Amino acid sequence: MRCKKCDVSRRSSGTKKIICWRDYMLCPICMSEDYPDFYDPRVRMNWLSRRYEWAKSDRPKNRRVRVHGEL
Repeated sequence: MRCKKCDVSRRSSGTKKIICWRDYMLCPICMSEDYPDFYDPRVRMNWLSRRYEWAKSDRPKNRRVRVHGEL
């Protein structure tokens, strides 16, 4: 399937069930831009962070987990 807004294409095997592709013909990133109320705010920022730097969290992604008893 091809997004109407950004012209990105995805394989259609799993996208037939996703509402943004099926009903709106938009990828999830464009869908979260055009219809911000459609997604939960955390999910929306997750999609937008794949395209925009301003949507990325300041929190480090790979934090080392301490073993029990380690300081």
